[in-house]
Amino acid sequence: SSQSVISVPRDNHSSKSIQHVADRLSDLLTTEIVKFQEYCANKRKERRPTETTVLSLLNSVVKEQWPRAKVKTFGSFETGLSLPGADVDLVI
Repeated sequence: SSQSVISVPRDNHSSKSIQHVADRLSDLLTTEIVKFQEYCANKRKERRPTETTVLSLLNSVVKEQWPRAKVKTFGSFETGLSLPGADVDLVI
């Protein structure tokens, strides 16, 4: 992650100068949010095949034991809002 330094001239605290700093901070924050969203989306794509396989195997095991039971996901995994490394919430 790169760091940026933003400085405000000490002799010029005009509203134009302050607005420039606020705009720059806003741009930096937006860039970091977009990078984090892309990182999370990529990790989700990487994990999805493994998660699908594990859920399928779990469903098979549950069905063998309790034929009428269902395995359902919920929470951030189900909504697609989970962070990398998050757990998968299940109910049987």
